[in-house]
Amino acid sequence: MTRGCAGLGCASGCARTLLGRFRTMDDTASMERVVTLTERKAAEATRRQRAVAELRRALDDYARAHGGRFLLFGSAARGQMRYDSDVDILVEFPPDQHAAVWNFAERACWDRRLDPDITASAWCRDDFLALVRPKAEVLGG
Repeated sequence: MTRGCAGLGCASGCARTLLGRFRTMDDTASMERVVTLTERKAAEATRRQRAVAELRRALDDYARAHGGRFLLFGSAARGQMRYDSDVDILVEFPPDQHAAVWNFAERACWDRRLDPDITASAWCRDDFLALVRPKAEVLGG
């Protein structure tokens, strides 16, 4: 770091990077590679897809141990997670277990940095269930 530097573009020719380091204007060899927004989105979509694979195992194990099932649907079930996709989950457990099941599913998603969208199938309309169930991935039960 140059002593007496006034910050961005001082008289001695240094410039502060976004990472808070100093380097001379001629020092292009030490510049970090710029990651494009498209690359960041693709990396996040891949991360979410891997996280869903882990989530499937956790939800399946929980459902088998507690006598119910989760229905994974939407982009997570199709294997088409985008960088901004949430995880759509229908819960099919006895009503007295809904609070604990819901908490488990939310925590399992959050631990994997996924955004859950959880609904009890008992709260859904029949026409919605008729559309979702044939394409859903059943975990547990």
